[in-house]
Formats: sequence, C-alpha cells, structure tokens
Amino acid sequence: MFAQLSFFITAFFLWFALQCAFYAPVAAAESPRTVSLKEALDLGLQHNLSLLADKTVLEMAAAQQAQASAATYPKILGTAILAPINSVEGNAINAYDSHSWGPWLSTTIQILQPIYTWGKISSYKSAAKQGYEVAQAQVRQSESALRYEITELYYGAVLTEQLVDFLVDGKTDVDELVKNAT
Repeated sequence: MFAQLSFFITAFFLWFALQCAFYAPVAAAESPRTVSLKEALDLGLQHNLSLLADKTVLEMAAAQQAQASAATYPKILGTAILAPINSVEGNAINAYDSHSWGPWLSTTIQILQPIYTWGKISSYKSAAKQGYEVAQAQVRQSESALRYEITELYYGAVLTEQLVDFLVDGKTDVDELVKNAT
C-alpha cells in the first residue's frame, strides 16, 4: 500500500513538473539553431567582446614592442615655416614700416642618434617584450576561460535536453498507468 502511494506521489510530481515545463508561457522567438560543441566554441571565440578587447591589447603590445626595437635608429626631425610678414626696416630704435609684405622662411633639421643611453633602450625593449608576453598570456587565459564556460553551458544544455526527454517519457508512462488504472 505504501509503495503504491509513494509511486503515485512521485508520478504526480513528475506530471506537475512536466506541466510547468511544457505549458509555461514562452516568448515568440525564432526556433533555436542546433550547433555542435565545435561550432559553439568557434562562435564564442569569434564574437566574445572581452576576448576581442584582450586581442586589441595584444596588438597594442606588439606595436609597443616594434616601437621599442626602433629606439636605436636615428631620428630625423625637420621643420619648415613659411609665413607672410610685414617688412620693417631700420633697427630696434629707429624702425619704420615700408607697408610692403614679403615671405618669411625658417627651416630646421635635427638628426638624433642615440650613442649610449645607460641602459634606457635595453630596458625599454625588455619591458616591451615582457608586456607583449603578458598580453599573450592574458589572451590565452581568456580563451581558456571562455572555452571552459562554453563547454560547461553546452553540456548543461545537452543534459537538460536529455532530462526533458526523460520527463516526457515519464509523463507518457504515468498517463498510460492512469488510463489503465481507470
């Protein structure tokens, strides 16, 4: 007697859970797309904004490393200024304006070649290299964490789908037992 009562209570709870699961209001949306784990991982790795931000930081670190490696090259700076100016004749005490305009040109060229920087350039290169390695490690860590989360969610969805199938089969069995009992 107790075993039959326990069975009917369990069957009732299964039936109730199925009713809640299947008849709950669902928002109108397009049908879900079935993807494999590999497709889910590929989509996640392509479209995750945090990972894309980490890859941008990696590109910036690569640019800083290239800038650091160029620190030993000579730098050539050139400036040319051409402007109209009013012609003034005389000296600082006796000057008069001739009311004529003319061009004013100024040019400078500088060549800078680091000869010895007391370790500044080598430290700069070392820091840039280590910054790039840190950025690479951050990208690898973000990818690994994202792969773990996607895999966990994927297998959670697969388990949920299998559980729903199990509950549907249980509901069918309970409905059949109820029909046979009456």
